[in-house]
Amino acid sequence: MAESCPRPKFAKIVLGIGCFFLGVTVVCFLAGGPLYLQEYNKMRFYVKDSCRVRSAGYDRNDKCPGESGTKSRIYRVCYIAVWHVEFGPNRIFKATIRSDRHGSYQSVDSTSEKYKAGSSYPCWYNSKKPSQVTWYGPVTIYSFILLLIGAISIPFAIIFLIAFCRLRTRADL
Repeated sequence: MAESCPRPKFAKIVLGIGCFFLGVTVVCFLAGGPLYLQEYNKMRFYVKDSCRVRSAGYDRNDKCPGESGTKSRIYRVCYIAVWHVEFGPNRIFKATIRSDRHGSYQSVDSTSEKYKAGSSYPCWYNSKKPSQVTWYGPVTIYSFILLLIGAISIPFAIIFLIAFCRLRTRADL
């Protein structure tokens, strides 16, 4: 009885590992690249300042999309915290900062209480469009980590795919 050669199985394993690293590279670059560019552009134009909250409240929206992935158009009520702020030299700029959507009034109320009217808090605004203001500064570290993982995966993908090609073309397979 002839024994089967373990090399074809080994070649398939090498191919699988090479494809895994290639997939990691592609996913990391596709996710990290646009995210890095978006945040990098914010870093170039966003300036840190102190925003004085003139008023705080919330908006109610009756047409928020329901659960994603459902075929029917289900809408639900959601709430968005809203802060009217002033900033810049002599507080000449006025803008509105909006939070993410919240599913309950209690949640949006606790969010809006983070920044009380009459108080000043650090904020970032777009120096080219002062109406674009946010409480949080741009962060590129997460996208940079994705790009770094993608870059580290490239040599591994190349090595394993070359190894597969060499194993596949050997005469004893």
